[in-house]
Amino acid sequence: METYRYNKASNEQIPVPADALLVNEAIANYQTAYYLYKHGGMKL
Repeated sequence: METYRYNKASNEQIPVPADALLVNEAIANYQTAYYLYKHGGMKL
């Protein structure tokens, strides 16, 4: 996973180190959503 910072003045995306906590949280959110979808938990 890569993280970028956008510089509006130069219209550039600059790579920055990924925050491990945010990466782990994103993975956990994706896994939870996938599990709920796969097991019918997203139905209203």
